[in-house]
Amino acid sequence: MDRSLLIGGAIIACTALSFDWITLREQKDVGHAQVALAILGVLIAVLGKCRIVAHTTRFLRDSHIGFFHTAQTVAFIVVSLIWLPVPYIWISLILLVIIYQATIALIRQGRNPKPCLAALGMCISVLTAEGAALLYNQYRHFRTPFEVQSRNSGDHRRYDPKFGWRNTEGIISARKYRKRLFGQNEVIYDAKYTIDANGFRVTPTGSLDSDGRRSVAFFGGSFTFGTGLEDSETLPYYFAETASDVQVKNFGFGGWGPHQMLLILQDRRLDTWLSTGAELVVYSCIPSHVFRAAGVAPFHREGPRYAVESGTVVLKGAHKDIALLDPRDELSIRGCFERALSRSQVWHIFEYPEGPEFRRYGREDYRDNEIELFLAIVSESKRIAQQRIGTKKFLVIYWDVSQTRARAAVDARIISGLRNMNIEVIRVTEAIPDYIVNIENYILHEMDVHPNARANQLIADHIANHVNFVR
Repeated sequence: MDRSLLIGGAIIACTALSFDWITLREQKDVGHAQVALAILGVLIAVLGKCRIVAHTTRFLRDSHIGFFHTAQTVAFIVVSLIWLPVPYIWISLILLVIIYQATIALIRQGRNPKPCLAALGMCISVLTAEGAALLYNQYRHFRTPFEVQSRNSGDHRRYDPKFGWRNTEGIISARKYRKRLFGQNEVIYDAKYTIDANGFRVTPTGSLDSDGRRSVAFFGGSFTFGTGLEDSETLPYYFAETASDVQVKNFGFGGWGPHQMLLILQDRRLDTWLSTGAELVVYSCIPSHVFRAAGVAPFHREGPRYAVESGTVVLKGAHKDIALLDPRDELSIRGCFERALSRSQVWHIFEYPEGPEFRRYGREDYRDNEIELFLAIVSESKRIAQQRIGTKKFLVIYWDVSQTRARAAVDARIISGLRNMNIEVIRVTEAIPDYIVNIENYILHEMDVHPNARANQLIADHIANHVNFVR
């Protein structure tokens, strides 16, 4: 067993270090989790070299803890990491009790209790550090596990073999609230979503096909869908209110990206969904759509996977077929380790020293091939829209609201790439110049950065003026 630990630790360390080398070779910053994973691998290998399993077995036998209680403790640790809030506090408490009992047992037997005393000191240190970090994060309004909870009426999502996930037909009651550790609970949003028979959100004004009206189709993720907003507060709704003689279709869905947009435009049912075509197509894009199209997160793995072959965008099945091969996937070894670390309050302070706004739109480790795939999918979507539904103008709304240099550089590259493909781009900061400075005026809540009704209205007005669709 000790030899297995030695070999396994060496493999983990070498794998993590290889990821670090690849990241550095691509001139990108190495994430804290990558370094921590490499260190963990080295520690596991050292423990194996020191025959930790043999010593632990002897310790358990001498202290009368027993292997059954050890198995229970390991199970509790796993459950805590997955489900319990602030898991490292609970883990420290249970280990504190167990090690204390073992210390007493060793003292009664006249054996040396120093290893147990050292372990007790470590547990107390972790407990103190996590408790202090929890209070600090609560003080600065950080997103602690106690604060934010969501509730939706019924099973509002259904699996779709083509698109991954879609909404079920009906009226969905969505509620999200902050359950404070101290003080009164606070509602973040309480809204109702109306979903039509095809699984798309209803836009109350001008959503039905009508002769003599110009048809407009909106694509995107939750920003287009209108998460946390009523049907009459979404971006498509405000555009329909602002524009003259239009009927609007909302093809947005939380977690979707450009690959679902392309799949919709290629779907044989498109003629039913858009019987009058779409003179204008608007795609609302956040930077993390690059990752969604590449399928490097668990909730994207059921979605369509496209690849560029000989300059042509080709549908290759679903991301779930190859997702685990990507080291950034949250179900890979590195991903699981990073998620376990992310449950630590101390880790939050070091990983996000400036607060939660610096982790709004996903990871920072963008890859060249993923950006190229994203651009190819959007370009192909424009071509298909012009061909199938007679689109005259294809417009991308890009959320360039990042507050980090690395993300700003990525934003510039994506926008430049889109414009080089003759795709028209409107930056959100053009429609709302003070968005970054006064972001609290344009988001649902400090705990949820989805755009609010005011932001959608300003962006819709800007789009309508830009395309000359004003009443």
